[in-house]
Amino acid sequence: IPSHRVPLDYDSAYTKCLKITRAGYFALMDMQDVYGADYLLDYTLAMKFTKCGFLGKHSYFSLSESGNKSEHLCAGYEFRNVSSIPSATLMAKREVFSKELFAKALKNHIFKIDLPILSLDPFNYLQNPSDKNLAQNGLIRLKREIEI
Repeated sequence: IPSHRVPLDYDSAYTKCLKITRAGYFALMDMQDVYGADYLLDYTLAMKFTKCGFLGKHSYFSLSESGNKSEHLCAGYEFRNVSSIPSATLMAKREVFSKELFAKALKNHIFKIDLPILSLDPFNYLQNPSDKNLAQNGLIRLKREIEI
């Protein structure tokens, strides 16, 4: 679900997502960010081995303005429970991801709850790089999104 597309009717969007997904998880992604080829596979495998209902990346990489170096933001928060993550890195188990949490995740850039969120490693995700930085580093954005 592209998190930058905020539908006006969250209940309808949530219901539509339940109908079109056969998986036991919801993943939010932002078309402005870059995800590695194994991003969803990493998350899916992590979900199989955790009791946590929510996963994300509190620690992640960003490119400098010049695009010639990466910055590791929030280092030290890998593989530990946190209370907030960028919404564009959220994966949640279907049974714990209510309509209210779905709407909260789509409305806010930062997803914050009073339940534990397992923060994974910082790899396979790059937050909001410029198109110039993408071209310099041979990266591409998502090409397909699901309309809700």
